[in-house]
Amino acid sequence: MLKPVRRGEPGGAVARAIGGGVLLLLGAVLIGLAIAAGWTDGLDRAGLSALSNGPAGFWLIWTRLADSHVRIPVAILAVALLVARRDRFAAAGLLVTVGGALGLNALAKDLVARPRPTLFPHGDPVDGFSFPSGHSEGAAALALGLALYLAPPRWRGWAVAAALLFMTLVGLSRVALGVHWPSDVLAGWCEGAGFALIVRATLSVITRWARLRRAG
Repeated sequence: MLKPVRRGEPGGAVARAIGGGVLLLLGAVLIGLAIAAGWTDGLDRAGLSALSNGPAGFWLIWTRLADSHVRIPVAILAVALLVARRDRFAAAGLLVTVGGALGLNALAKDLVARPRPTLFPHGDPVDGFSFPSGHSEGAAALALGLALYLAPPRWRGWAVAAALLFMTLVGLSRVALGVHWPSDVLAGWCEGAGFALIVRATLSVITRWARLRRAG
């Protein structure tokens, strides 16, 4: 179940989560502006070159784990589990986190319209625009969502650490396979994680309000 917000908490943990989420989303916007100005070209090329000689099979595994046809069924199963537990706020939070991240990514891709890198042959068939990385954003949103809504409180720290590791490996796989620039991946991480934090903090406030309303 979602942990309700305590009195005075909006100035503490919830406010920090919202602030952190906003900063991450702002970071994604700034990365997009830096790309438009050409400031990331050198770092992008260096990062892509550094990872391009890695074991393609290893990286393809992590990419496949974050494909949309894997992420979406996992999210649906997790939401169904939360509904079965009668934790409707957590179910709504996970649904909004995953679905909202998909929509946000599609919007950003159309707005920026950045071409895919062509420095090396693609190790994964792709189409569409490059910025931000959909796999990186989706992995961040889903993994952090599962950690925040499904993991028991005493294991939540470990679950968040595992989520960060997963999203990191997925993001690196997109660069290693030659289908994204490093800045695409960094922006995807920022968007997915930032959106997940904002949704979680907002639902904590809504949960507290609902409980106070029932009590009053």
